Amino acid sequence: MKGLDGIGSIDQIFSKKLLISIDDGWGYSAFLKTIRKEIGRYYGNDIENIDIDEVSLGTGNGIEPWRSQVGTIKRLASGCEKNKNFAIVAYDMRAWIDKVSSADFLNEIRRIGQYAKNVLVIFRFSYMEMKKIKQIEENLSDVVSIRSIVIPPVTMENMVVYLKDKIKETKFEVDEACDSILEQWICQEKNEGNFFG
Repeated sequence: MKGLDGIGSIDQIFSKKLLISIDDGWGYSAFLKTIRKEIGRYYGNDIENIDIDEVSLGTGNGIEPWRSQVGTIKRLASGCEKNKNFAIVAYDMRAWIDKVSSADFLNEIRRIGQYAKNVLVIFRFSYMEMKKIKQIEENLSDVVSIRSIVIPPVTMENMVVYLKDKIKETKFEVDEACDSILEQWICQEKNEGNFFG
């Protein structure tokens, strides 16, 4: 970042769009907050002034929701430039996974990319195999500069180890027999919709 800033090319950071492949409950919100923190830290901005907009657009009205996003991004970028600030717009793309090769869709993504000055645009998909991510990346890279980040789900074994480490930090002892209890608890939380990673 410093090198780009030194030669007056800091716009390169915001010209690159991010494609993140991550399931619910595996740190997506934390990822967005970390990105905001890093942008704020580098530019010396109060992170509370850096908006994070999470946008989920349904497919019911065809491409129209994306056409309206072009205007939204224009206004947001204009406000950021005027106030010497930055913003993050994170699009939930899960409903659009089968449409990422559509010419109309790609045209709107290209237009969003053109106007996203001082706006970091993130496209979020569920975790999937690398072959599918590469296909999506290829489609999007035809119209915008893109960087992929893939965050695989954590296994049950990893979660149990993590929980046991957290328990040990509180000075409790952990019996090996608790593994199955922790696994049952995690499964119950997931079944009830209360598990957030």
